[in-house]
This record gives sequence, structure tokens and C-alpha cells, in this order.
Amino acid sequence: MFPSEGGHVDFAPQSELEFQLRKYLLEKHCISRVSEERVVSGMGIISIYEFLRDRQYASESQEIGAIIDAWNRQAGQRSELEDPAALISKAATEKTDLLSQKTMEIFIRAYGSEAGNISLKFLPRGGLYIAGGVTAKNLPLITGGEFMSAFKSKGRVSHMLNDVPVRVVLNQHVGLIGATIKAARNYKEKLKRKPKNRHINQHSEA
Repeated sequence: MFPSEGGHVDFAPQSELEFQLRKYLLEKHCISRVSEERVVSGMGIISIYEFLRDRQYASESQEIGAIIDAWNRQAGQRSELEDPAALISKAATEKTDLLSQKTMEIFIRAYGSEAGNISLKFLPRGGLYIAGGVTAKNLPLITGGEFMSAFKSKGRVSHMLNDVPVRVVLNQHVGLIGATIKAARNYKEKLKRKPKNRHINQHSEA
């Protein structure tokens, strides 16, 4: 495990459609660069969906459209709203909405590609462990083949990832568990370094 802010690396498009997505996000948010987390995240799923919708890739269902409209109108007060990303993912898994299916296809490929980038940098032969709510909730899509295809698509060095197993952490409390274990270990180490109290015996002279 390495501390990092990897979500803020540049989004690297791999297809013409992804280049168009990048351009769309630059113009929509008036920014000079697109970070990976604007695509590979729960909010990224919504952004990809809106890009495809605005590009008229396919017609939008009234249900998803209404939920996204409510989501956009109530920024900062979304705790009680239905998450559009979860609805898009569900529709894609059940194959009931073409726009959602294409959204998750782009998302999964971008996710797999970035996971492959990380693996090339660190070569985790013991395994790449992927945690987070978005991953666990989209397990059927991640195990469908597109993720690993993008993961291993690294040109002449693709073979280097053949020996890197990919594991999905299903326990969504793993971060809290890890922090608890680390805190307990630090406390034990602190106790070991703490000097022992020395008892001084005073003898009075007769």
C-alpha cells in the first residue's frame, strides 16, 4: 500500500470517443485538464452518461433523466436523493437501457486502463487489490472481460501484466479496519518505547 493522490493524474483517452469525452468535460467545467477521477468515479459515471446523452448517442429514459435533473438541481443537498450512478449501473447490468450500457462500457474500460497503468508502475506480483464502493457495486460488469482487456492493453509491455493477479475487495469497511489495525500497532510500539518507572528505595540511617 502506497499513499498517493492517484485520482488526480491526467485522464488518458484511448479512443476517439474518449477524446471527445475529454473535450466535453474541458468545455463543460471550463478547466484546462481532466483528471482521472472526473471519469473513473461515481460522479464520472454521471458525466459519461451526460456526455453520451448530449451527443445523442441514444435516447434517454424518462426515469433516469428525471433523477439526473433532480441531482443537478440540488447540488449540496443530495443525501436523500437516489444516486444516478447506481441507477445507470443497474440499468447497464440488466441491459435495459442502451445509454447506460454504453456509459458503463466506457467507465469500465477507463477503470481497467488506469488499473493497468498503476500496475506497470509498481509491478505488484502479489496482486493488485481494488477497493471502494463503486468497484464492489459493479462487480458483474468488472468481471465481464472489458476491464481486464483494457488492463492488459499496454502495447509491447502487455505481457508484463500477465503475472499480476487482480482482486476486488468486497468489504467496504476495509479502510476503517486497516486504520484500526494500524492505530493498534502504533499504540503497542509506543508502549514498548515508554521508559519503565524506576522505584528508588530510600534507606534512613539510624
